[in-house]
Amino acid sequence: MANRYHAIMTRLSADWSEGHWLRGLVVLITVAMMAIVVTVFHEQTMVVPEVGAVTTGLIFFQIDEWRKGPIPFYLVICGAAFLGVEVARYLPVDLIAQIVITLAAILGAILFFRVPAFPALSAGLLPVYLHLVSPLYVVAVIVFMGLPILFVVITERPGLGPASPIPVTLRSTIIIVGSLGTMVLAVWLVHSPLAVLPPLFVAAVENANAPKARGVRQLSWTALAILGAIELTILLFLTLNSNFVVLVTILLTLVLVTRFAIESPPILALAIIPIVFNHANDVHISYLILIGIALSQIAPPLVASATDAAIALLGSDRSSATDYDRIEADFDLDNRA
Repeated sequence: MANRYHAIMTRLSADWSEGHWLRGLVVLITVAMMAIVVTVFHEQTMVVPEVGAVTTGLIFFQIDEWRKGPIPFYLVICGAAFLGVEVARYLPVDLIAQIVITLAAILGAILFFRVPAFPALSAGLLPVYLHLVSPLYVVAVIVFMGLPILFVVITERPGLGPASPIPVTLRSTIIIVGSLGTMVLAVWLVHSPLAVLPPLFVAAVENANAPKARGVRQLSWTALAILGAIELTILLFLTLNSNFVVLVTILLTLVLVTRFAIESPPILALAIIPIVFNHANDVHISYLILIGIALSQIAPPLVASATDAAIALLGSDRSSATDYDRIEADFDLDNRA
């Protein structure tokens, strides 16, 4: 046993440099602060799963697109949280309609301002899913999301430059909308929002917007990491009944994603989300989440293939190809403007 423990620690030390440990510690401290506030004040509405994803993306993965222009990134996420609460409070339509409206509004803002704030999708959907109408959720987003943003602004201030706008093309927009539409359809078909948890929409968009198509192996490892993070939190929560179990899951998940070179911040949000939904003791979540996990990894490449096939089909007809090129050029021009 001692030899096995030594072997594990040796492998861990090889995978994690001193920088990894320090950045991982910052992620754990941020999530721990949220867990302390929630536990002390008995306010589960202040649990914000995307804090795990955003802190990890900004500080652990050091995603360049997020770190440059962190203020617009932060403002879009906070605005999305406010929108989600207002939709849950005032919009008298069914859940599917609320999800579609919220997704459309947030995605529209992201594409219009060309800010890569994809975690805003989850931050805005969570109050819709849970019918959170308390302003405390918005306050929690502002405060806890502000911590990693403040850390980046303070530590990287000399290197902060203008934010690089995300590329928005007609093709990429079709793939994103098609992927999200497929996932909303799954929620409607199974009559349960648990089929596609909010961070899975973010995972799908990140796959759809990836500069290079991700291979089957990478998608498979990501899906397994997502499933493992959710199930581990459920198991630990059932055993210990404490919000702080997410710290164990997050630490182990950070080790896993480093070992297998998986850069997917939504995994860390999904490590937190079982304690938010109060469904950790519901066996349904254990199999319903498989639907959303599979779709978040499969839908984007399938929609991309279908889109490319349609473009190729249009390309066989000169007039149609010319029309598509003109629409694409107009679309890109509108976004540049």
